Amino acid sequence: MARTPHIKAIGVGVRVRGAAETNLNLTQEDAKRYLNQVQRAFANKVGKYATFRELLIDFKNRRIGIHALLFRVKELLQGHNKLIAGFNKFVPENHELKIDEDDDDLPCDEAD
Repeated sequence: MARTPHIKAIGVGVRVRGAAETNLNLTQEDAKRYLNQVQRAFANKVGKYATFRELLIDFKNRRIGIHALLFRVKELLQGHNKLIAGFNKFVPENHELKIDEDDDDLPCDEAD
């Protein structure tokens, strides 16, 4: 059975480990800062931030796999290239989310 990669410390105890980690020097503080960025970006859409956190927790507790996590995170963060780039720092290179260069970072109200 193949090993499932794990997301590296994104504030809810979730870690990504694997041969292709993108940044081995990330700290718990980096994860907290990233979560704060996501929370601020969705300040007017609390449900989106809550869904993001729930996805991380579901992944940590093995209720969803890496591919489901990545698919849902990509949907949630669509139009927020800076948040996607930040998320990619926590996943192995071979699982990074593609940033759509045609999508500029949009204000939350427009990025749905």
